[in-house]
Formats: sequence, C-alpha cells, structure tokens
Amino acid sequence: MRPELDRNLLLLRPAGDDRPVLSPEDEADIEFASETEVQAFPNGAPELCVLPVFRTPAILLTPTCDLPQQDFWLFSPLRSVAANSAINRNTLHSTSKGYGDLFGVYAHPEGSFEESFVSFHDLISVPSEPFRYYPQTRVVNLSKEAQHLLADKFARFVGRGWGYAPDERVEKTGYYRCRICSRYYGLPDKVVFLSAGDFPPPCENCSAIGQNGSWELLLKHKNSTPPDA
Repeated sequence: MRPELDRNLLLLRPAGDDRPVLSPEDEADIEFASETEVQAFPNGAPELCVLPVFRTPAILLTPTCDLPQQDFWLFSPLRSVAANSAINRNTLHSTSKGYGDLFGVYAHPEGSFEESFVSFHDLISVPSEPFRYYPQTRVVNLSKEAQHLLADKFARFVGRGWGYAPDERVEKTGYYRCRICSRYYGLPDKVVFLSAGDFPPPCENCSAIGQNGSWELLLKHKNSTPPDA
C-alpha cells in the first residue's frame, strides 16, 4: 500500500527482496518506500521512484526580460489567504509595513484564483521548456506598482537595496539622493551634500506617502559636475 503523500521521493522496491527495481515492468510485487525510511543501495545503484505532483497557481519571479535565456524559471506557489487564518489581510497588503517574507495577491476578478499570498521561503526552480509551448497558462500580470513592491520586498528578503534613513548617520562624505523618489516622475530631484556623520534630512516626498526617506550615496561619473555648480 502506498504511504501517505509527503514532499519526499517514493522509491519502488520489490516486496521482500533487497534489490533495486530495474524496470516498471518488473514482475516482482512492488511496494512504495519513503526515502527517509530506507537505506540507499551501495555503489550508487540507480533506483526508480515516483514523485507526487500537484497542479497549483504560482507567481513567476524570474524577470520576463530574462526568460528567453533561462533554462530554469523561478516560481513561488500561491497560498490561500482564507486557509491561513493567522494571516492579517491589512498587514499582508500594506505597502509600507507588511510581512517581510510574504507578498499578497488579490483575488482574480474572473475567479481564476482566490485571494492569495506567496512566501519567499517557498521558491521552486522549474525547467522552462514546458512553459515555452504553453504561454496561455499565464493568467494575469502584476501592475507596475505591484511589481515595484514585489521587487523591493524580495530584494530586502535576500539582500538590501537600501539607503540611510533620516535617523541614521551617513558613513561617507558625498552627494546623496533619496532612492525611493527616483522611481517617480514630476518630483523635485533633490540631491544633498552630507559629510560623514551627518543625518540625512527628512524626505518631503516620502513623508507624503507615509514612508521614510532612503538616502543613498551617489557615484561620480566622468562627466559629473557638482549639483549646485
């Protein structure tokens, strides 16, 4: 009898015989064994195994501009908000606070999937070839604002695309710009000069949308001139 499905491989073993199954057509009685409950055969003997497969919606995390060159694409499965009572919807969809390791996705307007979230702890690299032949499996694209939020949250989860907050002293002398403002048009391009040990000023643009400024040190280009020249 097949054991209950889990995330482990299920090995095909001959019942009562200590040898690998060499073919699915083996005449011996076959039993399923979890890889966590049996020892591998010596000398790297190959074995047949089965792997449970589940069909589920997922979010594609590989940038679309990189898809043609990548043999593997990165996905994260969508999890139901309704099935996870510990998830606070307001926190999940917050653009300022939110969960550091979760990203919320609203329900599809045509019912293709319910309100969901992805966990950055659950990332799966999948061969890209099947998806190249079935582009219709794509259901919806994120809005530009949601793309930025996802990129920011994922970047902060695996690293830091960061700048200095107004209550943090800068470590180097130079010109600084708020990195959050740089993605919006029509805003004053405010560049400030700070000496090592200075506190950056509050960012008026960020304050207007409930965020703190994030001041990053600007690099000198060969054609750079001081902003106040």
